[in-house]
Amino acid sequence: MIAVQSALIIIMNILVLVLISWKLTLITVGSILPVVLIWQINGRFQRWIQNEIQSEKAVMGSVSEEAISCIRTVKAFATEKYESERYKISNNNTYNLGVKQAMWNGSLYALWNLILNSAMAAIIYFGAVMALDGEITVGALSSFLLYMIFLIFQFLMIGYAVGSIFRLYGAVEKVI
Repeated sequence: MIAVQSALIIIMNILVLVLISWKLTLITVGSILPVVLIWQINGRFQRWIQNEIQSEKAVMGSVSEEAISCIRTVKAFATEKYESERYKISNNNTYNLGVKQAMWNGSLYALWNLILNSAMAAIIYFGAVMALDGEITVGALSSFLLYMIFLIFQFLMIGYAVGSIFRLYGAVEKVI
């Protein structure tokens, strides 16, 4: 629902930006393309990493289930330390995958912010040049920047929603 709502807001927002200044809108649209490419790469990675995490959780669950269901055998042969070590290895693998996913997400959001804020800086620069040349008023430039901020927020919302959908898909893919 959030993705659909944000997509509609983005379309309407771009139309308003075109009405204010089509030249500045070209810079805006040019900055959107790298973000879309990053979304595609992110989707593949989120699916893969979530699938791996689910696999490790399954291994961890089976190790603990074996040890708990056969607790008498484990105690009889004094293999508590061995079973504990097996669980610890599986738990560490799951943890390391989670850290990898967190590092990816942090880097990705930093890259999105860099791209979108660079576009904002370019718009401020070219808008100032256009204002000095009399092509756009300062008020129109201010309006454009406010709409641009709103547009950036909507793209970040869609990025978050898409990432969540692909993580869910990767988890469900393992179950099915």
